[in-house]
Amino acid sequence: MIRGLSVFGIVLSFAACTSEVRVGAEIAGVSRNVPAQSPDARGFARVIDVERSLTATRSLADQELVRLELNGSGLCEYGIFAIDVYYAALYLERPTSDAEQATRSGGIACIDKRFCRTVTKKQLCSAWKEAIRLNTGTAFPRYERGLRQLCDLMETVREGEHLTFVVRPRDSVEVRLRGRRVGVVDDAALASIFVGLYLGEYPPDENLRAAMLAGFEPPASTR
Repeated sequence: MIRGLSVFGIVLSFAACTSEVRVGAEIAGVSRNVPAQSPDARGFARVIDVERSLTATRSLADQELVRLELNGSGLCEYGIFAIDVYYAALYLERPTSDAEQATRSGGIACIDKRFCRTVTKKQLCSAWKEAIRLNTGTAFPRYERGLRQLCDLMETVREGEHLTFVVRPRDSVEVRLRGRRVGVVDDAALASIFVGLYLGEYPPDENLRAAMLAGFEPPASTR
């Protein structure tokens, strides 16, 4: 018998999340110029560099980079059994403990997710639709175009893999999977609320929301 739980269309087994972590360029297209620093308690890099804008006519070497700092990271769990789904880290230009400031600062942000189990494209799209519907209410139709683009870029994600989003709030959401860019959602409306899907009234996990605003947590061995 398969033991599991279905949440937002995602069937979850009862196994605990792997403790394996991978830090480096795979996470979010991290610049090779980022200084070596200890990762946080969940293995996420303390700082990353991302392109300030996406300009196809310029080489990566010529792109203007902006440094983002880890604002906090935590584990997303679902259900009364607290089933592990993924770890997620929030990076901001200007770290803050205030959710409203984080969602409306206008700066570039990055959300990096490391999955604890396999989630299919269909399951991811179902979860995105539910999250956007919950957080936008009657304004949901305004975000359907961006949702369609986002779902078109989704692929099945397996245990230990990273799914990363670079959010340029007045412009777009860049999607990276396994450290490579898979596409860009060029919808300013969705970009403007994307961070709020994790920090707003209906986050995927209240504890994850708090952790993403809690700042850098050093590994246990360095505390």
